[in-house]
Amino acid sequence: MFNMRFVSQDWVVSCALILLVSCTTYSSASLGKPENNIKTSVFKSPKIELGPGLVSNKFYFDVDFPRGHIALKSFNAELVDESEKSVPLQETYLHHWLIIKYHQPKNVTHNNQTDIVFVRNSGFCQDGTLIQYFGLGSETRGTATDIPDPFGIEVGNPSEIPYGYDEKWLINVHAIDTRGVEDRLGCIECRCDLYNITKDADGNPLSPDYKGGLDCCPDNTTCRLNKGFKGPKRTLYLKYTVKWFSWDNYVVPLKIYILDVTDVLNVSKGGTPKHNCENYQLLYSLFLKQFAQLFEMFNMRFVSQDWVVSCALILLVSCTTYSSASLGKPENNIKTSVFKSPKIELGPGLVSNKFYFDVDFPRGHIALKSFNAELVDESGKSLPLQETYLHHWFIIKYQQPKNVTHNNPTDNIVYVRNSGFCQDGPLIQYFGLGSETRGTATDIPDPFGIEVGNPSDIPYGYDEKWLINVHPIDTRGVEDRLGCIECRCDLYNITKDADGNPLSPDYKGGLDCCPDNTTCRLNKGFKGPKRTLYLKYTVKWFSWDNYVVPLKIYILDVTDVLSVSKGVTPMHNCEVEYQVEPCSKGYSSSACIDVRKTSFPMQNGGYVIYGVGHQHVGAIASKLYGQDGGVICSSIPKYGTGSEAGNEKGYVVGMSTCYPRPGTIKIKDGETLTLEIIYSNSEMHSGVMGLFYILVAEQLPHQHLL
Repeated sequence: MFNMRFVSQDWVVSCALILLVSCTTYSSASLGKPENNIKTSVFKSPKIELGPGLVSNKFYFDVDFPRGHIALKSFNAELVDESEKSVPLQETYLHHWLIIKYHQPKNVTHNNQTDIVFVRNSGFCQDGTLIQYFGLGSETRGTATDIPDPFGIEVGNPSEIPYGYDEKWLINVHAIDTRGVEDRLGCIECRCDLYNITKDADGNPLSPDYKGGLDCCPDNTTCRLNKGFKGPKRTLYLKYTVKWFSWDNYVVPLKIYILDVTDVLNVSKGGTPKHNCENYQLLYSLFLKQFAQLFEMFNMRFVSQDWVVSCALILLVSCTTYSSASLGKPENNIKTSVFKSPKIELGPGLVSNKFYFDVDFPRGHIALKSFNAELVDESGKSLPLQETYLHHWFIIKYQQPKNVTHNNPTDNIVYVRNSGFCQDGPLIQYFGLGSETRGTATDIPDPFGIEVGNPSDIPYGYDEKWLINVHPIDTRGVEDRLGCIECRCDLYNITKDADGNPLSPDYKGGLDCCPDNTTCRLNKGFKGPKRTLYLKYTVKWFSWDNYVVPLKIYILDVTDVLSVSKGVTPMHNCEVEYQVEPCSKGYSSSACIDVRKTSFPMQNGGYVIYGVGHQHVGAIASKLYGQDGGVICSSIPKYGTGSEAGNEKGYVVGMSTCYPRPGTIKIKDGETLTLEIIYSNSEMHSGVMGLFYILVAEQLPHQHLL
């Protein structure tokens, strides 16, 4: 909204202070780093043995739990049997489960429960009640516990664990076997008469008014069975699933408050107010630490009602955009769709470079969150690059009249290109990578997404469709593997381009020399079987709504030459590929570096949300610079070191990505960008690429719905 470079410094400081006070969490941690992938850990409690009517209410100390300084994203649990089949509530009722954090000296043995220091949540209930981090009951399977990005519950912080102590976790599971009971409802409500309980755990008589509750269904008690009923004992477990990732400074920490409707606040003159909770009914809530601190600073019960209303309005107004648009709606769950291309048949040395129209793709008005792909065989097994090299794949959106049959896939096509500069057809794809595809992140952070399927963008009478181009090269038994994957013309015996025109003598290799159905030279006498492959592609997406901030896709090319002539619209000419000439003899290999640069104006700017380069073997780095010379994004290739798929020695198996904190890197309208691509030229490389993808938001989340 405001170009910070052109306002006075004093005003900038004032504005920053206002934003920090009213919405500190947004500016300091905004959206998290999606490359910090969420991990899922599944555990089981110790075994729980139950027979008809029997109750188990045990505490299991030092249970399995993700270790280290992490952010918890969800915790789900359910009762399962020995085959891990879910157990229905009408057979075994899950009264409750809860998990509690505690500290214990390092030298304490596993079974010893001494010297424990419980670490409670931020709630009000005292005297040991409701101190858990998570906990539910019968509703657990159907209740979401997911925490939206960039928030998380911080655990394992070394600075909060006393010296000489370990952080550990205990689980309490309260299960009631209701098979054959006389009164199922009475049993799950722990009616005292059904359990024949008259005294509490300390041996004190229960009040006549106490008809049922936790005091009447302790561990190892039995609810009254129908006369003569017998049933087998069985072994159950609490299966619990934890989602988490390693903590970093991009995560906004949450406090846990558990509120209880039975809470009675006792206030005496000169004494500390005391909360007494009877556990009748609970309400969980998560608050941002900053908001929690505000409520701790001002006791809302002791100020005038007018002030309370004003304060609520101030919080809503100052941070409304944060809560309504900054994170999207977590209930709008991301869906994952996995598809396969039509089959690709290859034999040793053979090339396939086909375009598949109207491929499977999620339909409707949606937000794309990632697109990943890899080559697999008929059994779905990943194929290593040293057997079949994935030169590239890309996916393009197009529109086509509804009455076009499937047998005429190319009739009346209107391609829908990305927002990049290259014209005349090249680089119009939405997604596309090559050998690095398995090791390169394509995830888009919340609340951003790439919008597709918008009915208002599809001409009347047309459908939106997708095509995929896949270019694999089978290198089994070839004479020169590097030469084959770099499409050296002599190895393919190609002298003319697709239109029949002679290739230039200077053109040593590239796309023109490895078209569809050509064969790279094999070692003499080599024979190998043909095989069927597929491009397996995985799309993450969710239904579009007004909470999503749309992104534009820009694909930049280091071969782009901008032609400007008076009275004519500037024209970008992109060659897509080029040749790296070998350095002169006498140079050390470390000094043999080929650097290519190009500059171009960005007519419409915005905020950079994601960036990644695309390069081939021999790559060293790709960098995108702003007009002031500052680095917008640097993407570095990762080379494999083994033989397994995803880590093939000598191949580019991944590219590092950039996820700037939204709002920190802005490209101004008309700003000139410079793309720098660096290759090693200790030897010649043909058909290399120097592309750079960036995703740009024209507005930030807090501006999006204004």
